[in-house]
Amino acid sequence: MEDLDQQYRTILENLEQKAQNDYDKTILTLSGGASGITIAFIKDIVGTSPIVNSNLISTAWIMWGISLSAVLLSFYTSTCAMRKKIEQIDNKEVNENKLGGLCDSATGILNVISGITFILGVIFAAKFAYINL
Repeated sequence: MEDLDQQYRTILENLEQKAQNDYDKTILTLSGGASGITIAFIKDIVGTSPIVNSNLISTAWIMWGISLSAVLLSFYTSTCAMRKKIEQIDNKEVNENKLGGLCDSATGILNVISGITFILGVIFAAKFAYINL
């Protein structure tokens, strides 16, 4: 069993490193893509025409901001959960408590929030685009 614990620990260490490496790429992709597309739409498509329902695009940007914040927090809580799991394995507490503790639960919740708010942002932006075409 100790060999399996060590293998699991190694996997968690590798996952922690990968999560940290993916962090910058994810944030840049989401924020740059969503913001860039909507700004280009307003500039090139709407142009000098009066903007209708600007609150829709504002809401989309807020949703994307919440999504990005949740992703950011999720990376942090994921790293904390993996560190906690490693500690639990090292202390032979594998079957005593939930692996990863509260950080593991928080990561799952933040992942759901980030997905939902990103999709809501897309919906608000699409509605804004439809109205202003």
